[in-house]
Amino acid sequence: MRQIGREDSEGWVPARREARLLAGAIDLLVVFAIGALCALLALAVMLAQVDPLSSDPSFGQWLVGYAVAALWFPAAALYIALGTLRGGTIGARLLGLRVGASAGQAAARGLLWWPGWIALIGLWWPWLDPRGCAPVDRLTGAWLLERGGAAVKPASS
Repeated sequence: MRQIGREDSEGWVPARREARLLAGAIDLLVVFAIGALCALLALAVMLAQVDPLSSDPSFGQWLVGYAVAALWFPAAALYIALGTLRGGTIGARLLGLRVGASAGQAAARGLLWWPGWIALIGLWWPWLDPRGCAPVDRLTGAWLLERGGAAVKPASS
């Protein structure tokens, strides 16, 4: 699926706050599922190194487990970035939303999206913004769209 650019955004409008919230919540569930898989992988790596019934894991074995668990952060960022580059993440696609941006803006939006949601800023900020934009949209110049009328790009701050 190709990106929606300025020249072909006719028929798209900025996404409603409710649609943005629901899509973000779905994506957050996917990100947490990725985290759970990384935690299970870390546990499996740790258990493969030591018999937990006979001895405690050493510092190095714990470190390997934590390193594997830390893969969650880049894996989650990669999910959001690749989903955004393809026009929308799972949550956005389920609700018929698309990202209107260049490839660079979409990648930056994908990488900056999840920290705002983890800190819950992405949850409440669109209700304060006059155009319903999340901080990540303002920072990157990208915009989240849904089918409607003529699109209006949010102003950069």
